[in-house]
Amino acid sequence: MKPFDTTELNDLVLPAVWNESEGRQKWTDAQVKEQMGKDGSPLDKPQPPVEIEGKSFMFTGKFSFGTRKDCEAAIEAKGGIASKSKSPSSVDYLAIGENGNPTWKKGSYGSKIEKAIIARSKKGKPAIVGELH
Repeated sequence: MKPFDTTELNDLVLPAVWNESEGRQKWTDAQVKEQMGKDGSPLDKPQPPVEIEGKSFMFTGKFSFGTRKDCEAAIEAKGGIASKSKSPSSVDYLAIGENGNPTWKKGSYGSKIEKAIIARSKKGKPAIVGELH
């Protein structure tokens, strides 16, 4: 560890309105913004080739193809894995429905996409692809 002057630590004053969860969310928002494209899209650019067989998929948003269960069944029929995990960092692909989701907390994305963007920046996956791709 790097030595430091404890008087500096003792003199540190946190603002009265400081909130750990708000601070963490501000950091996450900054990380996500940095990783998003200039158009504000979380999708990989360029969109990568999608391999289905043996690869795991997670779905978010509203799909033109059908329900999320329909999408999962189609992936499994082609030899892919429809993940039941809640963590996008554990899958190969996060597929975003063409019709978005009106309940996303950030308007154009939700917490699943947020987590996937952070995981992608740290681990290189999941690939984030749009439904039509």
